[in-house]
Amino acid sequence: MVAARDMERCPIPGLSLAASASIAGPTDLAGFSFSIALKGESKSASLYLGYLINSHAKIYDQPLSSILRAPYDIELPNIFDGSGDSESVAAALPANPRDLFKADILNQFDKGDLG
Repeated sequence: MVAARDMERCPIPGLSLAASASIAGPTDLAGFSFSIALKGESKSASLYLGYLINSHAKIYDQPLSSILRAPYDIELPNIFDGSGDSESVAAALPANPRDLFKADILNQFDKGDLG
């Protein structure tokens, strides 16, 4: 729905939006999806969180360095630049999704102070 909204706000010459439809989406990312993905029980957890964080940072113009540790704070936009398939993207991310985040962010989240 964000893409549809942005296309309506900033039309692209030669490209028109014919229709858009929303589906049920995650409603409590911090309280549910985020915490499950941080457990790293799925091979795609880092991919999911990286995509989520990168998208959020772009949409809301937030610096990745505020929550991600190096080198992911710099590399994440390159990893999700659209040139790689899901396997190459996943391979560029840590196996443990907690390794994406700064320690202070993880501490705040673990204590329930974040979200």
